[in-house]
Amino acid sequence: MLKNLKNKIIIINMSLIAIILLTVYAGVLYVTYAENNLLLKDRLNTAISLHQGPEDMPEIGDSKPGVPDFSPHKDFYGPAVVVTINDDNEITQIAEYYAKISENALDQILETALSSKNGFGTIKSMSIMFLKESSAFGTKIAITETTTLYNAMKSTALNGALVLLLVLAIVFIVSLFLSSLAIKPVKEAWTKQKQFIADASHELKTPLTVILANNNILQGHPEETVSSQKQWIDSTAEEASRMKKLIDQMLFLAKSDASNASAPLSRIDISEIAERAALTFEPVAFEKNVNIKTIIAEKLIVYSNAELFDRLIHILLDNAVKHAAGDTEILLALQKNGNKFFLSVNNKGDVIPQEDIPHIFDRFYRADKARTSANETSGYGLGLAIAKSILEKLNGDIVVSSNADNGTTFTVVFS
Repeated sequence: MLKNLKNKIIIINMSLIAIILLTVYAGVLYVTYAENNLLLKDRLNTAISLHQGPEDMPEIGDSKPGVPDFSPHKDFYGPAVVVTINDDNEITQIAEYYAKISENALDQILETALSSKNGFGTIKSMSIMFLKESSAFGTKIAITETTTLYNAMKSTALNGALVLLLVLAIVFIVSLFLSSLAIKPVKEAWTKQKQFIADASHELKTPLTVILANNNILQGHPEETVSSQKQWIDSTAEEASRMKKLIDQMLFLAKSDASNASAPLSRIDISEIAERAALTFEPVAFEKNVNIKTIIAEKLIVYSNAELFDRLIHILLDNAVKHAAGDTEILLALQKNGNKFFLSVNNKGDVIPQEDIPHIFDRFYRADKARTSANETSGYGLGLAIAKSILEKLNGDIVVSSNADNGTTFTVVFS
């Protein structure tokens, strides 16, 4: 899929650039062709204007059959021949400006020019352009060759085509590079999505396996009472509860991904929310022989979302309690400094390796090898990912520090 997307991006880029370049190229050729025609026509007009009346003109020399032979003959800026014809279609004068023309070729040109209804025309087979104009001395027909200018135009067209191909080749190489950059976020999102599905399937598989196993045991003893099978029933309920928690977390993340809108904000007392959350976790901490200490400034009022802020503190406290060592203290601090509010949760326990810190907010990521004991397997690795998602809604940020001296601290900064 990603390869097809990359190819489509390249094709679209190349098509758009090619259309633009071909349009410019065609425009340049058209303008060049029009300018050459105007130049040739101007040459013919100039030749006619220089030849105003009867005067002694050199006669036509030895003629040779074929196309006209233009060669320098008289002062003039471009090769041209002006022929004057009387009313009886007889040649009365021939003025040659930097040109000579054979009699045979001249007869063919005059025949075509005289029969033409337009005063201006070309003879492509002979590479000739002519201009016909009536005067007091008869009909003047100016003749010039088109080969030189048209060859120059062909050379321009060829060079332009080579430049066009070179630019397209460069654009293709650049498109390869840019398309790789363009699909990089898509590739990362696609990889994370596949990993998310694989991890979610794995996490759901375990409780489902336990539930099915418990159900098989219950079905195998239909004569037993409910109280005698309480072990399997309680196990099923526990695993079902774990599945519900996982599904709720996944739904929260899915809704957060689907909606880019900020959470509705109102004036809330975050000091009260933090105190209430600390009280909620005291029984859980007591069971682990951990004490929760709070340093919370009073009456801190901010524009935020009470539900999301409460959930954020619960996630951080839950994470701290899970990973705190026995007989240690968890510190929940909430302070204001200037226009910024700082919420921090610190616990003493196993240190998070530095290589794990950039990934701890990834979905289903666990640093259990460093932060949990062998029998500690609770959690799905979604809590901190949800915390990160909440802070994106609340326009906050979170940083983590972990070392042996100060323990692990999650610090949330918002305004």
